[in-house]
Amino acid sequence: SSQHPRPGAQNQARRDARFSPYHRLDTGPVPYESFDITKAGGSFPNVNNGIDDDFSKVILKRHQELSPSAEDQAALANLSRRVSFALDNLSIASSQSLPLLEDKRVVGSYKNGTLIKGHNIVDIAVIFKVHPNVEDVQRLGKRIVEILIENALEEKEKDVEVEMNEKGIYVDIITKPYRARLLTATGFHSIKSTCQDDDVDSKSILQVLTAVQHARWFDETANYTNIRIAVIIFKDLRQKITELEELTIWMIELLAHYAAFDNNQHLMEVGAVIRRMFRVLSSGIFLPGSASITDPCQNKNPRVSSKMAFENQDKNERLTLDSPLSVGDVTITPGTTVYTSIKKEESVSLDANTETKE
Repeated sequence: SSQHPRPGAQNQARRDARFSPYHRLDTGPVPYESFDITKAGGSFPNVNNGIDDDFSKVILKRHQELSPSAEDQAALANLSRRVSFALDNLSIASSQSLPLLEDKRVVGSYKNGTLIKGHNIVDIAVIFKVHPNVEDVQRLGKRIVEILIENALEEKEKDVEVEMNEKGIYVDIITKPYRARLLTATGFHSIKSTCQDDDVDSKSILQVLTAVQHARWFDETANYTNIRIAVIIFKDLRQKITELEELTIWMIELLAHYAAFDNNQHLMEVGAVIRRMFRVLSSGIFLPGSASITDPCQNKNPRVSSKMAFENQDKNERLTLDSPLSVGDVTITPGTTVYTSIKKEESVSLDANTETKE
């Protein structure tokens, strides 16, 4: 008779996953919910009612240091307005020498208000009516520059250059040191299943359309000051903390939105938001098997961490709450309190002039 060996038997073969209490025959492994002390507030009451003014002051100071200057913001807004006006003209005018445009959308960090100082780029998704090729993108970039020069109100506004990605994925309109990056896309119904050699890659087009969805979701759901500050701080910390470097900006935005509201859906203080983000990362919210955070912009709402490699997911588990982190000239411990550095020059500089993994 074939009988399943007892759990305590010596040298027994590894049990099949189907016998695990965390496995269901209909859906597979049951994702576990990572520990979140905010959700368990009834069992772990906060003695200071969740208010952490000192920590919030440190975060706000660092946010001010990381934010673009008023001059940079005005210059980027002006460039975005001029390029958008040129695209609107091309959308209305019909010409056989130019590709037909369907729509344009500002996306990315500029749209969300989470730009870091030194990253002077406005991302604009340009949606063609048909699947574009490299030549279409080249003609678009040249025509945009011509329109900008024709409509320039000042002499310095005529100093415009164009740089294009060799694969046609994007084209940059440059007025140094600022640039508007036109991301090439088309409608879902127009994407070719098989691309020719000179066609823009379908995968990159899907990424641009996904960026449009992300920008719309952020504007409608997460457009709060505390969430924007938390995103900027984490984008800055990601440049120096190994455990955070594999997080995409989309994952950071979802994590900040998750951490920003308490059990009663009240917006939390920015210091409490940052602290909660570290806590849920340390408890394994992005580990394999975790319920994680679902992606609101994908069909069937998959877990946002499902596309990460296992070794990269495991990095987040090594993030400990008692590890000191340098934020400007102050060293903080996310799980406990705030400590001022002995010497400012000894603190780690977290300035980041580039953004990656959009």
